Amino acid sequence: MGDPRVSVLLPAFNSEATIGAALDSLEAQTYRNFEVVVVDDGSVDRTCELAKVSGARIVSLTRNCGVAAAANHGFAEAQGELIARMDADDVAHPERLARQVASLDANPGWGACATAVRITGDDVQDGFLRFAEWSNGLVTPEAIARERFIDLPVVNPTTMVRRDVAQKFPLRGDRGWAEDYDFWLRVLGEGIAVGKTAETLLDWRDSPARLTRCGKDYSLRAFSRAKAHFLARISRKFTIAGAGPIGKRLATDLRAEGAEISAFYDVHPRRIGGKIAGIPVLCDAEIAQDGNTLLSAVGIAGAREIVRSRARAGGFTEGADFFCVA
Repeated sequence: MGDPRVSVLLPAFNSEATIGAALDSLEAQTYRNFEVVVVDDGSVDRTCELAKVSGARIVSLTRNCGVAAAANHGFAEAQGELIARMDADDVAHPERLARQVASLDANPGWGACATAVRITGDDVQDGFLRFAEWSNGLVTPEAIARERFIDLPVVNPTTMVRRDVAQKFPLRGDRGWAEDYDFWLRVLGEGIAVGKTAETLLDWRDSPARLTRCGKDYSLRAFSRAKAHFLARISRKFTIAGAGPIGKRLATDLRAEGAEISAFYDVHPRRIGGKIAGIPVLCDAEIAQDGNTLLSAVGIAGAREIVRSRARAGGFTEGADFFCVA
């Protein structure tokens, strides 16, 4: 066999308890033209030893550099034209690589392909389950791009990316927010199509040590700053539907990016007619085109769909001059 078509990048740090199962699941893939590049990110346990037993190619870092730097080191060593990501505590289903390669071959306009996931673990949080259900329901490139400011619409360790896309957007771990969200907001912001298989092809482990639970770059505040940064690339003037905690936080972060907030829309009678941080609060029934980009920033169940309906009636197009934000 010649050069592998797919390179699976698997950064690992002190992962001796889980990396064996992750590598076994790759060995069981029905698609065979691939390599595994394990980036041992300064582990002090048996991670590197177990990776060597599997036959994976290993890039060893002398100290813990973090996920972004480790993945970038791995990409520099990767030979494949398609770059798949996986974490050391995940398990790939046997058809994962085959289905993703087939999807990218069938859709040459896609720059990347993700998959649906199944959540595993002994301490799974309800919020994580809700996130997975929401993310699994976003399959088309249009849906994935449209909802990118609600949360990360693809699960990063399920993704397979064309080499030219990965090369154009090296991971950045110094932005103050999650490196994977930063990567996908840059990719989607450039109009690159990202699709998803409807099949569940990865078991994604939830645990108290997961970065999304304990990493400061994964906090709600960090995600809000990321969303504001990339929204400010789309427009400089906004109107926000929702004057509650989400809307207030978003307005603060957008203003920090130099954007202007002309008004809030809200349903609360005690807010309507007043001002928040100098911004007038209008009745949500008045949502209409005003030349600004409209943002839905509501957290009450069902409220997002109400705003969507009123935005459509007001002539807005979601994904162009109207976005939902959480």
